[in-house]
Amino acid sequence: MCDTWFLKVIQLYETSLVRHGFMLVGPTLCGKTEIASILTTCMTEDGNPHREQRMNPKAITDSQMYGFKDPVTEEWTPGVFASIWQKYNNRARKDTTCIVCDGPVDAIWIENLNTLLDDNKILTLANNDRIPMTDNCKIVFEVQDLRNASPATVSRACIIYVSASDLGWYPLVQSWLLRRPELSILRQQEVEILRPMFDKWLKNPPPNGGAAIDFFDWNMRNIKKVMPANDSIIICNVLNILASSLKGAVDENYILSEEAYQKVCLWSVMWGFGGLLEPEERKKLWDKFCEVLDANGCKNAIPKCADDLTVFEYVPDWTDKARPWKQWLPKEWKPPRKIQFSALLIPTMDSCRADHLMTIIAEHVQTRTPLASNRR
Repeated sequence: MCDTWFLKVIQLYETSLVRHGFMLVGPTLCGKTEIASILTTCMTEDGNPHREQRMNPKAITDSQMYGFKDPVTEEWTPGVFASIWQKYNNRARKDTTCIVCDGPVDAIWIENLNTLLDDNKILTLANNDRIPMTDNCKIVFEVQDLRNASPATVSRACIIYVSASDLGWYPLVQSWLLRRPELSILRQQEVEILRPMFDKWLKNPPPNGGAAIDFFDWNMRNIKKVMPANDSIIICNVLNILASSLKGAVDENYILSEEAYQKVCLWSVMWGFGGLLEPEERKKLWDKFCEVLDANGCKNAIPKCADDLTVFEYVPDWTDKARPWKQWLPKEWKPPRKIQFSALLIPTMDSCRADHLMTIIAEHVQTRTPLASNRR
Protein backbone atom coordinates (compact mmCIF):
# COMPACT_ATOMS: atom_id res chain seq x y z
CA MET A 1 0.00 0.00 0.00
CA CYS A 2 1.25 3.50 -0.87
CA ASP A 3 2.61 5.65 1.95
CA THR A 4 1.19 8.71 0.22
CA TRP A 5 -2.32 7.27 0.54
CA PHE A 6 -1.81 6.49 4.24
CA LEU A 7 -0.69 10.09 4.63
CA LYS A 8 -4.17 11.18 3.54
CA VAL A 9 -5.67 9.22 6.44
CA ILE A 10 -3.38 11.12 8.82
CA GLN A 11 -4.27 14.44 7.19
CA LEU A 12 -7.98 13.67 7.56
CA TYR A 13 -7.47 12.83 11.24
CA GLU A 14 -5.53 16.03 11.92
CA THR A 15 -8.14 18.05 10.06
CA SER A 16 -10.98 16.50 12.06
CA LEU A 17 -9.32 17.68 15.28
CA VAL A 18 -9.50 21.34 14.33
CA ARG A 19 -12.39 21.61 11.84
CA HIS A 20 -16.04 20.54 11.89
CA GLY A 21 -16.49 20.61 8.11
CA PHE A 22 -14.06 19.30 5.50
CA MET A 23 -13.96 18.03 1.95
CA LEU A 24 -12.31 14.95 0.45
CA VAL A 25 -11.64 15.89 -3.16
CA GLY A 26 -10.33 13.52 -5.80
CA PRO A 27 -11.20 11.45 -8.88
CA THR A 28 -13.25 8.28 -8.87
CA LEU A 29 -11.58 5.22 -7.28
CA CYS A 30 -8.81 7.20 -5.62
CA GLY A 31 -9.83 5.78 -2.23
CA LYS A 32 -11.77 8.67 -0.65
CA THR A 33 -14.45 6.46 0.87
CA GLU A 34 -11.91 3.99 2.21
CA ILE A 35 -9.87 6.78 3.79
CA ALA A 36 -12.90 7.94 5.79
CA SER A 37 -13.85 4.35 6.63
CA ILE A 38 -10.37 3.49 7.91
CA LEU A 39 -10.25 6.57 10.12
CA THR A 40 -13.72 5.84 11.50
CA THR A 41 -12.75 2.23 12.28
CA CYS A 42 -9.47 3.22 13.92
CA MET A 43 -11.13 5.87 16.10
CA THR A 44 -13.80 3.39 17.18
CA GLU A 45 -11.26 0.71 18.07
CA ASP A 46 -9.29 3.31 20.03
CA GLY A 47 -12.24 3.84 22.39
CA ASN A 48 -13.74 6.89 20.64
CA PRO A 49 -16.81 5.52 18.80
CA HIS A 50 -17.32 7.01 15.34
CA ARG A 51 -19.93 6.28 12.71
CA GLU A 52 -20.80 7.46 9.21
CA GLN A 53 -24.18 8.51 7.88
CA ARG A 54 -24.08 8.82 4.09
CA MET A 55 -26.39 10.50 1.64
CA ASN A 56 -26.23 11.69 -1.96
CA PRO A 57 -27.45 15.29 -2.21
CA LYS A 58 -27.84 15.04 -5.99
CA ALA A 59 -30.27 12.11 -5.69
CA ILE A 60 -32.98 14.42 -4.33
CA THR A 61 -34.21 17.93 -5.00
CA ASP A 62 -33.27 20.96 -2.95
CA SER A 63 -36.65 21.03 -1.21
CA GLN A 64 -36.46 17.31 -0.43
CA MET A 65 -33.03 17.81 1.09
CA TYR A 66 -33.83 20.66 3.48
CA GLY A 67 -37.62 20.63 3.68
CA PHE A 68 -40.46 22.66 2.21
CA LYS A 69 -43.66 24.38 3.22
CA ASP A 70 -46.93 23.47 1.50
CA PRO A 71 -48.20 26.64 -0.23
CA VAL A 72 -51.85 25.78 0.57
CA THR A 73 -51.81 24.33 4.07
CA GLU A 74 -48.50 25.97 5.05
CA GLU A 75 -47.56 22.68 6.67
CA TRP A 76 -43.80 22.12 6.99
CA THR A 77 -42.33 18.85 5.66
CA PRO A 78 -38.77 18.22 6.92
CA GLY A 79 -36.12 17.22 4.40
CA VAL A 80 -33.75 14.29 4.38
CA PHE A 81 -30.62 16.21 5.38
CA ALA A 82 -32.51 18.26 7.97
CA SER A 83 -33.89 15.08 9.55
CA ILE A 84 -30.44 13.44 9.66
CA TRP A 85 -28.96 16.61 11.10
CA GLN A 86 -31.59 16.89 13.81
CA LYS A 87 -31.21 13.21 14.75
CA TYR A 88 -27.45 13.13 15.17
CA ASN A 89 -26.89 16.58 16.66
CA ASN A 90 -27.50 15.31 20.13
CA ARG A 91 -25.04 15.75 22.98
CA ALA A 92 -26.54 12.74 24.73
CA ARG A 93 -25.15 10.43 22.05
CA LYS A 94 -21.99 8.59 23.07
CA ASP A 95 -20.57 8.40 19.54
CA THR A 96 -19.37 10.94 17.00
CA THR A 97 -21.28 10.98 13.72
CA CYS A 98 -19.78 12.07 10.42
CA ILE A 99 -22.56 13.06 8.03
CA VAL A 100 -21.08 12.38 4.60
CA CYS A 101 -22.50 14.14 1.54
CA ASP A 102 -21.29 11.82 -1.20
CA GLY A 103 -22.10 13.51 -4.47
CA PRO A 104 -21.23 16.38 -6.83
CA VAL A 105 -21.09 19.86 -5.35
CA ASP A 106 -23.20 22.61 -6.87
CA ALA A 107 -24.39 26.00 -5.71
CA ILE A 108 -28.03 24.85 -5.47
CA TRP A 109 -27.69 22.74 -2.33
CA ILE A 110 -24.33 23.56 -0.75
CA GLU A 111 -24.88 27.32 -0.44
CA ASN A 112 -27.48 26.60 2.24
CA LEU A 113 -24.73 25.05 4.36
CA ASN A 114 -22.50 28.12 4.49
CA THR A 115 -23.83 29.14 7.91
CA LEU A 116 -23.16 25.59 9.07
CA LEU A 117 -19.56 25.50 7.79
CA ASP A 118 -18.51 28.82 9.27
CA ASP A 119 -17.92 29.56 12.96
CA ASN A 120 -21.67 29.92 13.63
CA LYS A 121 -22.14 26.15 13.14
CA ILE A 122 -25.90 26.53 12.75
CA LEU A 123 -28.19 24.97 10.10
CA THR A 124 -30.88 27.49 9.15
CA LEU A 125 -34.02 26.12 7.45
CA ALA A 126 -36.74 27.86 5.46
CA ASN A 127 -39.20 27.55 8.38
CA ASN A 128 -36.80 29.61 10.50
CA ASP A 129 -35.61 26.59 12.49
CA ARG A 130 -32.02 26.98 13.61
CA ILE A 131 -30.31 23.71 14.54
CA PRO A 132 -26.88 24.21 16.16
CA MET A 133 -24.04 21.76 15.55
CA THR A 134 -22.82 19.77 18.54
CA ASP A 135 -19.23 18.74 19.21
CA ASN A 136 -19.98 15.07 18.47
CA CYS A 137 -21.06 15.72 14.88
CA LYS A 138 -19.07 16.61 11.76
CA ILE A 139 -19.91 17.10 8.13
CA VAL A 140 -17.84 15.64 5.31
CA PHE A 141 -18.11 16.15 1.57
CA GLU A 142 -16.82 13.54 -0.91
CA VAL A 143 -16.56 15.17 -4.31
CA GLN A 144 -14.66 14.73 -7.54
CA ASP A 145 -13.96 18.43 -8.03
CA LEU A 146 -14.95 21.89 -6.83
CA ARG A 147 -15.77 23.23 -10.25
CA ASN A 148 -19.26 24.40 -9.26
CA ALA A 149 -18.52 25.39 -5.66
CA SER A 150 -18.47 29.08 -4.81
CA PRO A 151 -15.50 30.77 -3.11
CA ALA A 152 -17.70 31.33 -0.07
CA THR A 153 -18.12 27.58 0.40
CA VAL A 154 -14.53 26.65 -0.41
CA SER A 155 -13.15 29.18 2.07
CA ARG A 156 -15.29 27.73 4.88
CA ALA A 157 -14.25 24.08 4.52
CA CYS A 158 -10.87 22.45 4.94
CA ILE A 159 -9.95 20.59 1.75
CA ILE A 160 -7.97 17.35 1.49
CA TYR A 161 -7.07 16.44 -2.08
CA VAL A 162 -6.56 12.77 -2.91
CA SER A 163 -4.78 12.17 -6.21
CA ALA A 164 -5.37 9.06 -8.30
CA SER A 165 -1.65 8.33 -8.01
CA ASP A 166 -1.77 8.31 -4.18
CA LEU A 167 -3.35 4.87 -4.22
CA GLY A 168 -2.61 3.71 -7.75
CA TRP A 169 -4.05 0.73 -9.56
CA TYR A 170 -2.00 -2.13 -8.11
CA PRO A 171 -3.71 -2.27 -4.65
CA LEU A 172 -6.99 -2.92 -6.49
CA VAL A 173 -5.41 -5.95 -8.17
CA GLN A 174 -4.02 -7.18 -4.86
CA SER A 175 -7.42 -6.83 -3.22
CA TRP A 176 -9.12 -8.72 -6.06
CA LEU A 177 -6.58 -11.54 -5.91
CA LEU A 178 -6.92 -11.86 -2.13
CA ARG A 179 -10.68 -12.25 -2.45
CA ARG A 180 -10.60 -14.95 -5.13
CA PRO A 181 -9.87 -17.85 -2.70
CA GLU A 182 -13.11 -16.97 -0.89
CA LEU A 183 -14.97 -18.51 -3.84
CA SER A 184 -13.33 -21.94 -3.52
CA ILE A 185 -10.06 -23.55 -2.47
CA LEU A 186 -9.01 -24.05 -6.09
CA ARG A 187 -9.01 -20.29 -6.68
CA GLN A 188 -5.76 -20.03 -4.69
CA GLN A 189 -4.03 -21.96 -7.45
CA GLU A 190 -5.66 -19.62 -9.94
CA VAL A 191 -4.27 -16.60 -8.08
CA GLU A 192 -0.74 -18.01 -8.24
CA ILE A 193 -1.08 -18.25 -12.03
CA LEU A 194 -2.66 -14.82 -12.55
CA ARG A 195 -0.49 -12.73 -10.22
CA PRO A 196 2.72 -12.97 -12.34
CA MET A 197 0.72 -11.89 -15.40
CA PHE A 198 -0.29 -8.60 -13.81
CA ASP A 199 3.25 -8.07 -12.53
CA LYS A 200 5.01 -8.82 -15.82
CA TRP A 201 2.49 -7.49 -18.31
CA LEU A 202 1.28 -4.30 -16.62
CA LYS A 203 3.46 -3.36 -13.68
CA ASN A 204 6.95 -3.91 -15.10
CA PRO A 205 6.67 -5.07 -18.72
CA PRO A 206 10.18 -5.13 -20.26
CA PRO A 207 10.42 -3.62 -23.74
CA ASN A 208 12.84 -5.16 -26.19
CA GLY A 209 16.32 -4.60 -24.82
CA GLY A 210 15.30 -1.69 -22.59
CA ALA A 211 14.55 -0.91 -18.97
CA ALA A 212 11.26 -1.91 -17.35
CA ILE A 213 8.34 0.45 -17.93
CA ASP A 214 4.80 0.82 -16.59
CA PHE A 215 2.23 -0.16 -19.23
CA PHE A 216 -0.26 2.29 -17.71
CA ASP A 217 2.26 5.09 -18.14
CA TRP A 218 2.82 4.13 -21.78
CA ASN A 219 -0.94 3.98 -22.31
CA MET A 220 -1.44 7.46 -20.85
CA ARG A 221 1.32 8.99 -22.98
CA ASN A 222 0.59 7.30 -26.30
CA ILE A 223 -3.09 6.37 -26.49
CA LYS A 224 -5.97 8.82 -27.04
CA LYS A 225 -9.28 7.75 -25.45
CA VAL A 226 -12.74 8.85 -26.52
CA MET A 227 -13.44 9.81 -22.89
CA PRO A 228 -11.14 10.28 -19.88
CA ALA A 229 -10.51 7.34 -17.55
CA ASN A 230 -7.83 7.07 -14.89
CA ASP A 231 -5.75 3.95 -14.19
CA SER A 232 -8.04 2.73 -11.41
CA ILE A 233 -11.09 2.80 -13.68
CA ILE A 234 -9.20 0.90 -16.37
CA ILE A 235 -7.98 -1.82 -14.00
CA CYS A 236 -11.48 -2.21 -12.54
CA ASN A 237 -12.76 -2.78 -16.08
CA VAL A 238 -10.04 -5.39 -16.58
CA LEU A 239 -10.84 -7.17 -13.32
CA ASN A 240 -14.59 -7.14 -13.90
CA ILE A 241 -14.21 -8.62 -17.38
CA LEU A 242 -11.71 -11.17 -16.10
CA ALA A 243 -13.95 -12.24 -13.21
CA SER A 244 -16.92 -12.54 -15.57
CA SER A 245 -14.88 -14.57 -18.06
CA LEU A 246 -13.79 -17.01 -15.33
CA LYS A 247 -17.30 -17.50 -13.96
CA GLY A 248 -17.69 -20.85 -15.75
CA ALA A 249 -14.53 -22.22 -14.14
CA VAL A 250 -15.76 -21.07 -10.72
CA ASP A 251 -19.23 -22.55 -11.16
CA GLU A 252 -17.91 -25.93 -12.32
CA ASN A 253 -14.98 -25.74 -9.86
CA TYR A 254 -12.04 -26.47 -12.14
CA ILE A 255 -8.72 -24.83 -12.96
CA LEU A 256 -7.65 -23.88 -16.47
CA SER A 257 -4.21 -24.46 -17.89
CA GLU A 258 -1.68 -21.64 -17.64
CA GLU A 259 -1.92 -20.95 -21.37
CA ALA A 260 -5.73 -20.77 -21.14
CA TYR A 261 -5.45 -18.26 -18.28
CA GLN A 262 -3.03 -16.24 -20.38
CA LYS A 263 -5.57 -16.07 -23.20
CA VAL A 264 -8.43 -15.03 -20.92
CA CYS A 265 -6.27 -12.47 -19.08
CA LEU A 266 -4.91 -11.11 -22.36
CA TRP A 267 -8.45 -10.68 -23.72
CA SER A 268 -9.64 -9.01 -20.51
CA VAL A 269 -6.68 -6.61 -20.41
CA MET A 270 -7.18 -5.57 -24.01
CA TRP A 271 -10.89 -4.87 -23.56
CA GLY A 272 -10.28 -3.11 -20.24
CA PHE A 273 -7.75 -0.80 -21.91
CA GLY A 274 -9.26 -0.71 -25.38
CA GLY A 275 -12.97 -0.48 -24.71
CA LEU A 276 -12.78 3.33 -24.86
CA LEU A 277 -10.64 3.49 -28.00
CA GLU A 278 -11.24 4.01 -31.69
CA PRO A 279 -10.06 1.23 -34.08
CA GLU A 280 -6.81 3.03 -34.94
CA GLU A 281 -5.87 3.42 -31.28
CA ARG A 282 -6.81 -0.20 -30.59
CA LYS A 283 -4.38 -1.31 -33.28
CA LYS A 284 -1.61 0.76 -31.69
CA LEU A 285 -2.41 -0.65 -28.24
CA TRP A 286 -2.44 -4.24 -29.54
CA ASP A 287 0.89 -3.88 -31.34
CA LYS A 288 2.53 -2.62 -28.15
CA PHE A 289 1.00 -5.35 -26.01
CA CYS A 290 2.20 -8.00 -28.46
CA GLU A 291 5.73 -6.70 -27.81
CA VAL A 292 5.15 -7.05 -24.07
CA LEU A 293 3.84 -10.62 -24.44
CA ASP A 294 6.69 -11.61 -26.73
CA ALA A 295 9.28 -10.19 -24.31
CA ASN A 296 7.76 -12.22 -21.46
CA GLY A 297 7.68 -15.50 -23.36
CA CYS A 298 3.89 -15.55 -23.77
CA LYS A 299 3.85 -15.56 -27.55
CA ASN A 300 1.74 -18.74 -27.66
CA ALA A 301 -1.18 -16.90 -26.07
CA ILE A 302 -1.40 -14.42 -28.97
CA PRO A 303 -4.15 -15.30 -31.49
CA LYS A 304 -3.07 -15.82 -35.10
CA CYS A 305 -4.88 -12.79 -36.42
CA ALA A 306 -5.71 -12.47 -40.09
CA ASP A 307 -4.55 -9.41 -42.02
CA ASP A 308 -5.64 -6.07 -40.53
CA LEU A 309 -7.30 -7.81 -37.56
CA THR A 310 -6.46 -7.54 -33.87
CA VAL A 311 -7.39 -9.40 -30.70
CA PHE A 312 -10.56 -7.29 -30.61
CA GLU A 313 -11.93 -9.42 -33.47
CA TYR A 314 -11.29 -12.66 -31.54
CA VAL A 315 -12.63 -14.19 -28.35
CA PRO A 316 -11.62 -17.25 -26.28
CA ASP A 317 -14.06 -20.12 -26.81
CA TRP A 318 -15.82 -20.46 -23.45
CA THR A 319 -17.13 -23.94 -24.32
CA ASP A 320 -13.60 -25.40 -24.42
CA LYS A 321 -11.43 -25.60 -21.29
CA ALA A 322 -8.34 -24.89 -23.42
CA ARG A 323 -9.97 -21.57 -24.41
CA PRO A 324 -8.91 -21.66 -28.10
CA TRP A 325 -9.29 -18.42 -30.03
CA LYS A 326 -12.20 -18.05 -32.42
CA GLN A 327 -13.05 -15.13 -34.66
CA TRP A 328 -15.92 -12.97 -33.58
CA LEU A 329 -18.57 -13.01 -36.30
CA PRO A 330 -22.09 -11.56 -36.06
CA LYS A 331 -24.99 -13.90 -36.58
CA GLU A 332 -26.54 -14.08 -40.01
CA TRP A 333 -29.49 -11.71 -40.16
CA LYS A 334 -32.74 -13.01 -41.61
CA PRO A 335 -35.42 -10.43 -42.35
CA PRO A 336 -38.75 -11.09 -40.61
CA ARG A 337 -41.95 -11.57 -42.55
CA LYS A 338 -43.40 -8.34 -41.26
CA ILE A 339 -40.78 -5.62 -41.26
CA GLN A 340 -41.17 -2.70 -38.89
CA PHE A 341 -38.31 -0.38 -39.76
CA SER A 342 -38.08 1.30 -36.32
CA ALA A 343 -37.76 -2.10 -34.60
CA LEU A 344 -35.06 -3.55 -36.88
CA LEU A 345 -31.82 -4.59 -35.21
CA ILE A 346 -29.24 -5.91 -37.63
CA PRO A 347 -26.32 -7.62 -35.85
CA THR A 348 -22.90 -6.13 -36.54
CA MET A 349 -19.44 -6.81 -35.17
CA ASP A 350 -19.80 -4.00 -32.62
CA SER A 351 -23.27 -5.06 -31.46
CA CYS A 352 -22.10 -8.68 -31.17
CA ARG A 353 -19.13 -7.72 -28.98
CA ALA A 354 -21.11 -5.28 -26.85
CA ASP A 355 -23.88 -7.83 -26.30
CA HIS A 356 -21.38 -10.49 -25.22
CA LEU A 357 -19.57 -8.20 -22.77
CA MET A 358 -22.78 -6.93 -21.21
CA THR A 359 -24.20 -10.44 -20.95
CA ILE A 360 -21.25 -12.03 -19.15
CA ILE A 361 -20.89 -9.12 -16.72
CA ALA A 362 -24.63 -9.02 -16.01
CA GLU A 363 -24.67 -12.77 -15.31
CA HIS A 364 -21.68 -12.38 -13.01
CA VAL A 365 -23.31 -9.56 -11.05
CA GLN A 366 -26.48 -11.64 -10.58
CA THR A 367 -24.46 -14.37 -8.85
CA ARG A 368 -23.09 -11.75 -6.40
CA THR A 369 -19.56 -13.06 -6.66
CA PRO A 370 -16.82 -10.52 -5.82
CA LEU A 371 -16.04 -8.02 -8.54
CA ALA A 372 -13.36 -5.36 -8.36
CA SER A 373 -14.02 -2.88 -5.62
CA ASN A 374 -15.87 0.25 -6.76
CA ARG A 375 -15.40 2.11 -3.55
CA ARG A 376 -14.10 5.59 -3.87
